Formats: sequence, C-alpha cells, structure tokens
Amino acid sequence: MQLVVVTQNGCNPCTMLKDHLNREGVEFDVFNIHTDEHVVVADEKLTMSDLGIMSSPVAILFDGNEEVARVAGFKVGNTEDVDVLVSQL
Repeated sequence: MQLVVVTQNGCNPCTMLKDHLNREGVEFDVFNIHTDEHVVVADEKLTMSDLGIMSSPVAILFDGNEEVARVAGFKVGNTEDVDVLVSQL
C-alpha cells in the first residue's frame, strides 16, 4: 500500500494534513502540484491529470497501481475520514 498526499504551495490545510500524518507516524509520498511533474505509484509516473486532481489537499491510497480510497480536504478537529483511510494501510 502507498499513500500519496497531493499538496500545493501556500496551502494551510495541506500542511495540517501532512503534520497530522507525521504525528501519527504514517509514511506517505508528497506530490506538490506546483513543483513536481509526477508522482511514482507502482513504478508508474502519474501526473495531476492522471490522478484527476481538482483541489488540494487530497490523500490517495493505492494498492499497487489501483486506487483504493481517496479523501479530499482536511479540517482540524475532524480527522475521521483521513484516519479511516490510514487504517487501511
């Protein structure tokens, strides 16, 4: 399983999501839509378009090259959706 967090510069919810995952000891790959051309998932280079990203942050869980779950957005005090996604790792 691989967790990818899609972020962008100046995005406070993106930073809060990454901080939350770090506090929980969760390993994840970051895909910054401003600075990265792609993210590697199961040896395949995926772009923002490939992932269907419309906003950030987005946490996407992959099993191999298959998307298993996705959570868009992040709100402090309401981490339930992200925590459910992480529990699948």
